Parts: sequence; structure tokens; C-alpha cells
Amino acid sequence: MSLELPTQSVLLYKGKWTIRIDDLLISTTLRFKCDHPWPGTDIPNTLVNAACAAVEKELGVKFTQLEISYRYLFLEQRYLIFEQVVAWAGTTWVPSVKIVVATDCLWKDIFKVHPFATTYYHRDELEFFRLGVIFGWDAGKVEATHDIIVISDSVDDVQQPNMVNEPLTDCDGEVNLSVRREKSTSS
Repeated sequence: MSLELPTQSVLLYKGKWTIRIDDLLISTTLRFKCDHPWPGTDIPNTLVNAACAAVEKELGVKFTQLEISYRYLFLEQRYLIFEQVVAWAGTTWVPSVKIVVATDCLWKDIFKVHPFATTYYHRDELEFFRLGVIFGWDAGKVEATHDIIVISDSVDDVQQPNMVNEPLTDCDGEVNLSVRREKSTSS
């Protein structure tokens, strides 16, 4: 049995806000971020001004700087909440079919913590990847370290060559190049 919840468009787009305006805001932000990178997730005022101008020029809809700033906060919340929903134990995000799969009991538990998560009951976050570039992926991808285990059926001891780090003196190439050479026994 399915929960009776409004569709995503009803929850995300009210008043003057439309999917086209959000798309234009996100596209403008990504272009701006490529040309003028900024640290963190705080949206610079120059971007807010550029977004106001872009929306008015391309779509003929006028927003104040405060309205655009609040919409950026809303977009960031969309990204963060969706990220938390898909990280919830027992949920599965299937991007190919654009849904988050979970039991209704699990959805009810999620809604208690994040009422806005009802937005993702019927479908996934449309703009997750683009919002991730803006709000969440500055730190880069972190991967777990992997231990390497060497298994051999040989009983022979492996001899380590006598190695020493020596500064690179005969090259005008990379100055940070680390070179390991065998210690000369004739010296």
C-alpha cells in the first residue's frame, strides 16, 4: 500500500518558482563557479546578482536578491536532505529509474526526522549531481584504503635490495621526483 503524498512538483515549485527557473539558477551557478571558483558553499553576492539578471533576461521573471538567496538555501537543503535519505539504512537509490526504494514503514521513520523527505517518495532528486557540484563535492571523493595481501606458495625468503634515497642531481626535470637507487658496493 502506497502512502498518500503530494507529487514532487507540488512540493518544490510554488508561487513564481518553476523547474525552468531552478534549472537556470543551477546552470548560471555552475558557469559562474567554473569561471570564478569560491571556497565553501556560501553563494557570493555577485552570483546572486548575476542569477537575478539571468532569470529576468531569459524568463522575464523578476526576483529580489533576497528571494534568490533564499532559493539557493532551499536548493542546498534539497541536496543535503536527499543525500541523507539515500544514506539511510534500508534505502536504495536506483538512478536509472529515478527512484529511492524503501518500505513504507521506513519512509515513515525518515519523514519523522526529515519531513521534507516526502519530496523523494515518488521520485529521486532531479538535480542531485549538479547540486552536488555546487554544495557538496568541494572536498573531493574519499575512498576507503585497501590493504594489499600477497599470497605465495613459495617458502623462499624474499630479499630486499639495499635501497637508499638520493637527491636527483643529474636532471633538470621534475624537482619533486623521488628516486630510489641501489647502494653501490664499489664506493
